[in-house]
Amino acid sequence: MRILIVSYEFPPYVGGAGTYARDLAVGLARKGCQVHILTCVYANHASSVAEDAELNHKVKVYRIAVFGKTYLFQLFIRLRLLLSVYRYDLIVFSDAGANKMASFFQVFLERVYGRSLSVFHGSEIDNFFVNPSRALRVFRMPRVLRRHYNKLHGIIAVSAAMKRTLVKAIPSVEAKTQIILHGIDDEMFVPLSEAKIAVVKKSLGLNETASYIFSASRLVLKKGQDTVIKAFSEIKKKYDDLFLVISGDGPAKKELEAQAEGYGLGSKVIFTGAVGRKRMAELYGASEMFVLLSRRLNESFGLVFLEANACGRVVVGGRIGGVMEAVEEEVSGFTVTPEDWRAAAGVIEQLLDNERLRRKLEYSARKRLLDFYTCGAMAERLLDTFVINN
Repeated sequence: MRILIVSYEFPPYVGGAGTYARDLAVGLARKGCQVHILTCVYANHASSVAEDAELNHKVKVYRIAVFGKTYLFQLFIRLRLLLSVYRYDLIVFSDAGANKMASFFQVFLERVYGRSLSVFHGSEIDNFFVNPSRALRVFRMPRVLRRHYNKLHGIIAVSAAMKRTLVKAIPSVEAKTQIILHGIDDEMFVPLSEAKIAVVKKSLGLNETASYIFSASRLVLKKGQDTVIKAFSEIKKKYDDLFLVISGDGPAKKELEAQAEGYGLGSKVIFTGAVGRKRMAELYGASEMFVLLSRRLNESFGLVFLEANACGRVVVGGRIGGVMEAVEEEVSGFTVTPEDWRAAAGVIEQLLDNERLRRKLEYSARKRLLDFYTCGAMAERLLDTFVINN
């Protein structure tokens, strides 16, 4: 079976939608499918090449160079070329950018809609329905997108929360929308040996006896890193050799650095900048736990929590949107009200002080991950739902 995944976002670009596309491709390849990916080349071309080289030989990546705002047209032209060369059994429009492209050019894609799927991550609602730009309003994007979704063979919602969001905006697609949760590449995200943990700590400038809490996201305030820093400022009074490591980049970085300085945390908070997937796996595995307190109302799922669980680490998340599906209370971690830094600090302290509880949850979290949330399981659910049973 030959499958094409179209995704504007794709590693090394940091984002949940791109990661979903990559992990779906890996899972489908492991199930014996021949997978092609159509995506973009980003600023760091070398890292794109390195990322593509890591993929299984059954995954072929086609990248287009993006010039300004013409990426939709460029993506469409390359898609038409691929469709003229290959016969795909299934086509997956895997993020908002890909669905936007297909919506604009749907009149030229009529013959493939019967074997096409869309992945709905949630950002489409804000971007296209709630707060569309003036240009999108001129092109009547909400109406165009509704027509696109109604033509598709099926729609994948990445969580139950996202299905509810989509059906509220477009009630007519309820029957064709199926929930297929994220799956993690369980060969990349694995627990680390003690020796490897020491190496990772050294790379951060920490000694072997030091420990750290890890957090990662795009650095925008709605992701809640400011709340994590506030909670850490309370916790660090009790633990001399505890650090907070934050990975990611974004417009709020300087503000977050100033906040950490303002709390007198100094070198206790380490900002790594954006990092690749292998480095992320190392940072998860060498940490004591992963914490992210997003207050983004349409948080689609919470892929980072599953990645941390795969690395054998317990998680603390904000009780909002799809995060409540990613984190199973007292099995893979805990959730708190996103803005409640005191509650977050209390849960973190409990986990730091009670090693027996932490180890118990680390075991149950990884077991849950391997039982339900691998990229192979995600691919199998997609094939069972939209191919084998149709």
